Amino acid sequence: MRAVQLDSLDEECVMAGNQKGFTLVEILVVLALSGLVTGAVYKSFTAQQRVYIAQDQVAGLQQDIRASLEIMLKEIRMAGYDPRGTDIAGFLAASNTRLQFTADHNGNGQLITPGPPDTNDPHEDVTYSLKPESDPNDDGVATVFPSELRRTVWGAPESMVENVEVLNFVYLDESDAVMETPVTGANLDRIRSVQVCLVLRADKADRHFDNSRSAIAFSNLLRDAIVADPSLAASLPAYATAQAWTWTPPNDGHRRRLLKTTVKCRNAGI
Repeated sequence: MRAVQLDSLDEECVMAGNQKGFTLVEILVVLALSGLVTGAVYKSFTAQQRVYIAQDQVAGLQQDIRASLEIMLKEIRMAGYDPRGTDIAGFLAASNTRLQFTADHNGNGQLITPGPPDTNDPHEDVTYSLKPESDPNDDGVATVFPSELRRTVWGAPESMVENVEVLNFVYLDESDAVMETPVTGANLDRIRSVQVCLVLRADKADRHFDNSRSAIAFSNLLRDAIVADPSLAASLPAYATAQAWTWTPPNDGHRRRLLKTTVKCRNAGI
């Protein structure tokens, strides 16, 4: 009986000796390595997510600003369209922050409000400006958001695009000289080109984005002349130097896109 018991004990001891496990040090090493791998994966994921968000914002800004500017340029180009020569169409208001003009699109020789008959064109009196609530200073720079660029037809405003932070107009005469603003009276007939500047702001801020670069919103011709010869600013008229301003966006984490172009008014001066 005793021999049998000893054999059983020996077998149990051998079986117990064959059961292997992890030591505490090994477990800690594995946990540390797992943490490093997880951290690297998370860092890569967050970096890719930031890139995706940035690209999505930029793409949205580019699409909005180009679409709205295309419509504006198309209509401004037709300002003063008067196929019957009745001298009824042209620029009505032209400041740095607001532009109003008419065009006889349906060629009926009159500018009338929408209504019967159906052939009346409802787009013969158009105004572009920022939403007044967004630009309480009326300087073309929105300070209250959400802002929007408005297209007003016969006094009825409609939103073209949101998050427009800067709207600036510069007017050039037949010699491409910058005109004094606001352009009024007989000088409205001297407008030959309109330079349009738009700055759009992303609706959401990115805390990782740093933006303190200046956005220039004045005449290219005037800017280039002053940059080439700073002393020229002293000899320019007061209204000319007043338009030679730069706008520095606040470093608030919002991405912005600036688009500026000059459109020739094909019906002006005809």
